[in-house]
Amino acid sequence: MDTATKPPPGLLQGKFIFKKLPNGNYDKTKVVCTLCKVEFAYCRSSSSLKYHLKAKHPVASAEEDAGPSTDVAPGKSRRQTTMLECNRGKPVSTALSAKLTNLLAQWIATSCRPISVVEDDWLEFVLQTATGDSSYKLPARRTIMRRIHDQHATEKAAKDKKMLEASCVALTGDHWTSVNNDNYLGVTVHFIDASWELHSFALGTSLSSLVGISMYPALWFYLPCATSSM
Repeated sequence: MDTATKPPPGLLQGKFIFKKLPNGNYDKTKVVCTLCKVEFAYCRSSSSLKYHLKAKHPVASAEEDAGPSTDVAPGKSRRQTTMLECNRGKPVSTALSAKLTNLLAQWIATSCRPISVVEDDWLEFVLQTATGDSSYKLPARRTIMRRIHDQHATEKAAKDKKMLEASCVALTGDHWTSVNNDNYLGVTVHFIDASWELHSFALGTSLSSLVGISMYPALWFYLPCATSSM
């Protein structure tokens, strides 16, 4: 067994260290992951160690790929400082954090993304890199849901105000069938404001079996949505 009393250099930018024996020496045939404390056999090849980082610690793996792969001794780094390390100690302000949360909610709602996307480690790492704050955490699901509902209420109020200013409106229906053979009817309102600008936005979508001329009762159902603001 190859041992040494002096701490040997760490592997992969210090993410793995050699196992320390009870007598104070170091076993150079075994290494320990500093992130999860899992022990690995080491035979002068770091391929299995890199695979472990990519599989279990993707953020740490990305930092490893950003810098040179040469091993360094503790406290004696020869690699280039990463963007995250350069900006550490500069947390995101409250205003910027709130803005990012609002933008995330808007992106999820308008792009039909799942709410669970806020639990994606890579998305969090991208925002950490972009903001320069390695301590930034993505908002929780409930926070995003509240922001989406708030943004919907704000947008609905703005649309109601525009319809209130219109002298007359027109309704159109869009009928389509889903892959499950369910029939849907979407109703859109159209009007021209005082500046002669055309506005069109959806009033609602409902499950419907009506087609052709029999769609008129369904269109009439949405008429109060437009006339109630006029």
